Parts: sequence; C-alpha cells; structure tokens
Amino acid sequence: MTQLPGSSALALVIGKRTAELEGRLESEAVLHRVVPPKSRTASLGDPGILLLEYDSEAGLRDVSANAEATFIPCAASHVAANLPLLALGPRAAGPNAYGSAVGMFNVFEREFIQVETFRRDGLYKQKVNGRWQYWLLRSGHWSSIGYAEGMCLTMSEVDSKCLQLKIVEDVDEDPIGTLHVNGSLPLPVQHQRALALCSGVSAVRAPDGTRTYDNVPNSVALAVARSIHQHLQVR
Repeated sequence: MTQLPGSSALALVIGKRTAELEGRLESEAVLHRVVPPKSRTASLGDPGILLLEYDSEAGLRDVSANAEATFIPCAASHVAANLPLLALGPRAAGPNAYGSAVGMFNVFEREFIQVETFRRDGLYKQKVNGRWQYWLLRSGHWSSIGYAEGMCLTMSEVDSKCLQLKIVEDVDEDPIGTLHVNGSLPLPVQHQRALALCSGVSAVRAPDGTRTYDNVPNSVALAVARSIHQHLQVR
C-alpha cells in the first residue's frame, strides 16, 4: 500500500491482489473499488483501482501490518526520485549490413525511414530474429539501447519541451497538476510507473497521441523530465 500524492485520506493498493488480501484489508479499513474511466486502463496489472481510507500514516502502517501487506510512503515520489539520467547504452556493433532492412528515425517526420547506409548520427532499428533491435550512433560509435530510451535521447536534441504540467492544485510545497506528454515521446517503463502511481491509472491517450497523467506533483514531473533530458513546462 502506498499514499497518493496530495492526499491525507486515501492510499493505493498495488501489486498482486488476492481475495484473501482484500478480505483482510476490508476487516481493517474502508475499501473503495474504482473502475477506470473508459478512456483509460487499469495500471500496474490490476483489474481496477483499489483505494483504502486512512486517518494517519501511523494508522495506515498498522493496517498494512495487520493485513500482511507492505507499506511504501508515496511510491510515486520514491520511484521518481530514483530515476536515472538517461545515457547511451553499452557499445555495440550496430545494424547488420547484410541483414533485414534498417530504419533511421527522422526527427522532422517523426518516423523511421528505411536507409541503405548508416553513417549519420541518430537512432536506428533493425529486426533481428523477429524482434526489433535499436542502436544509437554518436560520433562513429554504436550503442545498444531500448526503443523508449533511444527516442528520449534523440528527441531531446530537437525538442526539449515535450512535457507540460498544468497546475490544478497550487499547494505551496509541491503543486499538483495534470501532466501532458507529447505523442512523439514514448516514456520508459519506470517513468510511466512513477506517473501512474500518482493516481493509480495509466495515461489517457488523445487522438493526436498526447498522453495525460492525473494528480502528478511538480516534483515527480520534474524528476521524470530531468531524467529524460526534457525541460518541464509549467502553466
């Protein structure tokens, strides 16, 4: 169980849930089962959102212990605070010139374009044994990298304003708002997890690809932005 940012009354139940666990929690506190809006999906592998009422952190710790659950104070902030600064992956040989077609990400078209030669710095992809592999070429050196990580590093060089936080609750210590992520910028799994933990649900995707996360503290949004070399826009 973990506290929701900005709330002193509701905690989020995450991870593996069983009927036995829910029964123990219900014997200790008031539970609320919430179905995500139609435009969203349940996050973190759960079939829905499970919220628990509490009066104090000490009381929440007691409920967790009695229900044999683990208590984590504001998991969203914890995950965000430990996000690494994205960097190049391990050195690699790069795409196989005699293998399947190779694509290079075009930052202006925002899509991969098939290329015959791979000498220009950028993000490349090629199918290897039926799975996409990604590499970054920088100053003649190849690095193996994940898709989202490679996209974040590549996009940061041409557009560093892909994250916008609209404040909805101007709390003095740490304002809370709705975070909008540009549709051309996929986020690594841990970054998505930090943002989903703010509300218990994953992002809602707009027709233009923009993803929106609710109940995100400025500190969490800032940690995510810094990790992927973006400048957070606050309004």
